[in-house]
Amino acid sequence: MLAHRLVDAAAVEPGTNAVHTIGSEIALCELLSRLTLGVASAHYRAVLLRLHADTDLARITAALQRELAIEVIDHLDAQIQELCKIRRPREKLRREELEWDARQICPAHARVQFGVWAFYPWSRRLVHLVDEEQFIELRTNRNFYKISPAEQTLLRNKRIGIVGASAGQAVALAIATERSCGELRIADFDQLDATNLNRVRGGVHQLGIAKVVVTAREIAEIDPFLNVRCYTQGITEHNVGAFLTEGGKLDVVIEESDSLDIKFLVREHARKRRIPVLMDSSDRGLVDVERFDLEPLRPLFHGLAPHIDARALGSLTIEEKIPHTLDLLGVQNISDRLKASMLEIDQTISTWPQLASAVFMGGAIAADTARRILLGEHIASGRYYVDLQQLIPGHAKAAQPARIAASGRIQYTNAQLHQAIDALPPDQVSMTLDRELVTALVAAGISAPSGGNAQPWRWAYGRGTLLLLRDSAQASFLDTEGHGSLAALGAAAENVCLAAASRRMRVRCDAFPFGNDRLSVAGFRFFAEHSNDLPNGDVELAAQIFERRTDRRLGKREPLPAAAVNAMHAAIAQIPGARLELVSEIRDLAQLEHILGVTQQLLLQHGKAHRQMMSEIQWDDPDAPPSDCGIPLQSLALSALDRAALDICRSSEVLALNKSWGGGAGLRKFAAKAVRASSAVALLSMPEGSAHAYFQGGRAMQRAWLAASAHKLAVHPMSALPYLFARLRSDPNSLPEWFAQSLADLWPSYARLFNTCEREAGVLLFRLAQPVGATPPAAPRRPISQVLRFL
Repeated sequence: MLAHRLVDAAAVEPGTNAVHTIGSEIALCELLSRLTLGVASAHYRAVLLRLHADTDLARITAALQRELAIEVIDHLDAQIQELCKIRRPREKLRREELEWDARQICPAHARVQFGVWAFYPWSRRLVHLVDEEQFIELRTNRNFYKISPAEQTLLRNKRIGIVGASAGQAVALAIATERSCGELRIADFDQLDATNLNRVRGGVHQLGIAKVVVTAREIAEIDPFLNVRCYTQGITEHNVGAFLTEGGKLDVVIEESDSLDIKFLVREHARKRRIPVLMDSSDRGLVDVERFDLEPLRPLFHGLAPHIDARALGSLTIEEKIPHTLDLLGVQNISDRLKASMLEIDQTISTWPQLASAVFMGGAIAADTARRILLGEHIASGRYYVDLQQLIPGHAKAAQPARIAASGRIQYTNAQLHQAIDALPPDQVSMTLDRELVTALVAAGISAPSGGNAQPWRWAYGRGTLLLLRDSAQASFLDTEGHGSLAALGAAAENVCLAAASRRMRVRCDAFPFGNDRLSVAGFRFFAEHSNDLPNGDVELAAQIFERRTDRRLGKREPLPAAAVNAMHAAIAQIPGARLELVSEIRDLAQLEHILGVTQQLLLQHGKAHRQMMSEIQWDDPDAPPSDCGIPLQSLALSALDRAALDICRSSEVLALNKSWGGGAGLRKFAAKAVRASSAVALLSMPEGSAHAYFQGGRAMQRAWLAASAHKLAVHPMSALPYLFARLRSDPNSLPEWFAQSLADLWPSYARLFNTCEREAGVLLFRLAQPVGATPPAAPRRPISQVLRFL
């Protein structure tokens, strides 16, 4: 029985077991005047009173209303009559019979003294109730036989603890309303705010009141006899043991805290005491079950976060907690709307959202699961979903067409390859290379960079000629008119020329005129050469061919060495028309943070661009087939937060939602951070945008990159923007209006920063930085046997 004892004139100590006996009307009025504390008090239990004196109820009701504004509510007769009805369910009692039966239980002269009076200090209500056992009989009658009488009796001896009183409030109210335990302990340090009212039951008059008090008061108004204990300081290292065991060990803990460190703390101590833990996430109807009572050695959170330092979690910001939250919940298991919302944290919202419908449903699911565990059902540890989006879909899903495997690779016949050789300009007799040397030269060629590591090349050797050909006729969104592929092919061609020069050979590289044949790119013939005729510096550049890396690591911004800048300019001087413009002033770099951040947002929110970007990544999915193309996820050098954001951004549906809300500023962060960690951002450009210019620009790009590598600089391509500008000029209708307008808005600042104009072709936009940490591994390459053919 829940009751209270007077301590002094103004306070009642909670947790005692005596009904306060009142001997006179005067004593009653004096007591209630001292206990009329109002909403702002911390009291959350009803004060139970028993009246033993003959009392004129009408007179005292008027006095209490007049002097103390106390509302007296007395529906005792209806309660007693209902008792009579439920005790004789087979009989259809007439009103007169019910009234006679009720008088046998409570004679009219003893009515005021019958049962108890529950006084609620915060609302100034005095309510007349039957005694505890009769009240419980009434309250639980409609539970039968979904809960049998024997089960209901068993549940009266059970104790449930709830940590977190936002989502936890719905759980507590479901448990209390169902009366599926005899004691509830609720812990939360927070107060009710206006932003909580979207999911927490409470009124505006309760703002500023502790959430546990708001919850406990509502329970007391449902059932003043249910034992509820509030921990208004929340759960801490100091009180977690008392919360779990003081007054009897809890039988179930339902953890609904927003604090990751508290989630781990509760589980660690519950596991020691073999107490099962449940969690409802209020997303996709997830209820998480950890049966530490049956599995005392079970890893926390099913072993999903073995490397998390639980003690360091308390100091993290909400944004910093996101990677750990995704680890614990599994990014693939979170609803699209929640993932899209996470991208807006600290941008347009301050924390992740919850809805009343999901919270209430989750409360019901958690309450049901807890009751079944308490009744001995062997519910296994694991995660269970009651996902209404799937159970009640908003639209019928169209059947997905069968996927047709199509590599997009070009198959060349011998006749086509011989025709390509015949199309080259005649020359003096060139050297014939053995297979080993050709293979070495092609190995140098394929070590060149390419957008998304697509490796758009094929090679053939015959009749003293090495052919470089496109490996695909398919263009992509970011490879406007195939110009990006041509730049990669130019870089591969330059590597071949440099590798041949390092072997004391002269190379004649003839680029095809790109007439009707858009697949043949260049032909190489090799000649013996004396070392003193080699171009200056080419041997040094050749030494970097297999050392060159894409280095995305973020370090400190430091000035570039003048020698490195001079070496890059000298390297590209060998390619007519190539120009390298560096931006290194802090003010200018700040503008580039914005420009490249907006570019990243545009790409992620555009369907085709997003699909291409995601398809270029080699994800670490265990079921994903191995690939020699694409960008390994590890090479992206992502922080835990950036990795979490990338996992969220993997879904085009999530980004479509995010865009439809007018959000997306959070998508700019990675590009902005990359620029912030740069010593400079550089643009390599050519005078005009012909196919030949992009090929030659690729050669210059490779020479600049190799020179930077020789001076130990980190190079990170960020080339999408110049190719998007090229698309905007050549085919503006291929871009949505919002995309095209945003690009047009970026162009003036971009053009000013890099001193460029519309007729020029941007071949490579890249950031330069001082490297930090270990050198990243080289990106994978297709085996030479797949790309080289001997005629």
